[in-house]
Amino acid sequence: MRRFLFKLLLPLPVIPPMFLWTAAALLFVSLNLLWRQEIWPHTPGASPVLEALLITTLGCLIPQGMSIAWRWLAGHPGPRWMKALLQIGLLPLLMGAALLALGCLIMAVVAWLQVL
Repeated sequence: MRRFLFKLLLPLPVIPPMFLWTAAALLFVSLNLLWRQEIWPHTPGASPVLEALLITTLGCLIPQGMSIAWRWLAGHPGPRWMKALLQIGLLPLLMGAALLALGCLIMAVVAWLQVL
């Protein structure tokens, strides 16, 4: 019984370093935007650049998260019924995340065109 329960527990996926670097960049840009009056008081042009960087990093982070989720599901060691159930639940989430990432990347292009 104990082995069966351990098999049902979802193992954590291996997070690639690029995902961690992108998440760190997203955190850095978010903190810069949060405290832009204290960090960038005499640089009014920093705000649009930081907003464009925020949208860009978010647009890059979403596909990386999707690939992590898909690779995790492909190597899931659990029973077949659990894998099928997870696929049914994950597929709509992946499609929604793909649309969100596409929207973020389009917004990033528009934001960078406004900055330049």
